[in-house]
Amino acid sequence: MQVKRTVLFDSLFLDKGQLTVEFAVIAPVAIVVAFICAILLMFISEITVFDISAHNIIAKQADRSIDEVDVSEIAAEIAQAAGIAKDRVVVETTSNILGHITYKATLSLRAPGSLAEVSVFGVGITPLTHSTELTISSYRKGVIK
Repeated sequence: MQVKRTVLFDSLFLDKGQLTVEFAVIAPVAIVVAFICAILLMFISEITVFDISAHNIIAKQADRSIDEVDVSEIAAEIAQAAGIAKDRVVVETTSNILGHITYKATLSLRAPGSLAEVSVFGVGITPLTHSTELTISSYRKGVIK
């Protein structure tokens, strides 16, 4: 009976280095996946706040005509309301024949710090962008879409 225990015990721990090799292969991949997930979750949370802030601030512009609109001021208000850096928010306006003004607010996210310049096999980390559009009627003083 004693001999069987020893053989069983030895066969369980015969490949002692196998787990080390597997960990060395899996750890870098797991770190990269965790990094990508963290950036994605951070961007999704910023998108939520950005959308709410952009819609609220653009809706306040209903009383203004296209000539009175200052897009840099609107972008600064959105950035302040969302708690985002001002250089990451861009607002563009266009008007159509009916006098409707379309506001397009865009949020961009680059990888933090020096990671923005990192490339793997010639492929760099592309910046993420999210846009939201709102069309306002200058006649009805309300949001159309």
